[in-house]
Amino acid sequence: MVDPRDHAAQAAWWAEQIAEVEGAVLTYHPADKDPRCRTLCRFVIPHTSMASSHRRKDELRIEYSSAGQLTLRSPREAHSALAVPVSSIHEIRRLVERVRRQYAVMEAQEKKRDAVIRFKANAILAAIRRISLQNGFQFESDLRSDHVFITVRYPDRKPMAFEVNYDQFDRQLERLEALVQNESLGIDPDSIGARTWASEENPQG
Repeated sequence: MVDPRDHAAQAAWWAEQIAEVEGAVLTYHPADKDPRCRTLCRFVIPHTSMASSHRRKDELRIEYSSAGQLTLRSPREAHSALAVPVSSIHEIRRLVERVRRQYAVMEAQEKKRDAVIRFKANAILAAIRRISLQNGFQFESDLRSDHVFITVRYPDRKPMAFEVNYDQFDRQLERLEALVQNESLGIDPDSIGARTWASEENPQG
């Protein structure tokens, strides 16, 4: 239980304890100095990809109720705020450890997903290079999160654009050569809007 008259001492104690928890980073807000404020301490559990700055909704706050009950609150959005009773720093440490383990799992999954995307993108680009050498055209590629956008430029035709989606990788890779040879299946790249292209020009033999 917290006596509001001990607010300053309790706030200092909790800040000191949180500062020693690996993976937790103290945050501050000017309103915490208001004697009417019931927030004792604020902190975030940053992911490795999180910038040095943070949003208020990322914070966890140690607060106390009008009855002096300690609560760990996660503001998030107004309609989804969470609050749970807390009684010791050990509970906070266990929470931080759980969140960091979840981060590790998420990071491993993200790395695996990125590796699969890189593999598919490289296979698509290798195939289009081979086809371009065989058929005498130049191409430009734009790698996106879910597809490769390819513009094909034959010397005697207007440019054609295609999207090769990663989730249809096997099927589209098999029909890629037929796709780039069929003008009726292409998109007019000028209708797509401005893009930043990674130009892939083939040497002339």
